[in-house]
Amino acid sequence: MALYNGHARGILVNDDAVKDPNSSLSSGVTFGEASTGARAGCPATDCNVCVVSGAAISGKNKLWSLAGVGAGFVAVEDILECDVVGGDPAKAISRQSSIGCINLSDHPRGL
Repeated sequence: MALYNGHARGILVNDDAVKDPNSSLSSGVTFGEASTGARAGCPATDCNVCVVSGAAISGKNKLWSLAGVGAGFVAVEDILECDVVGGDPAKAISRQSSIGCINLSDHPRGL
């Protein structure tokens, strides 16, 4: 298994960010490091996460299994399992998960 980058232009991922297999990053996605504060560090993804165009995740934020991140979203806190987040101000907009965005054949719950 490997991280899927279907449109791999303009994707910025810090070397220290943790990227679990079977996740998908679209073009214009940034995984950056926060150097100060309570969330200093790099983001981490659990399995089967989908992050679409223009999303930015920085600092020590966790994207839990089956999370979906909407276009242009800026993550400032953890994204819970099966949450789809987006909007301005950012918030959970669905609990429908990332199903349909990525291949879930290796999900530990057999989805």
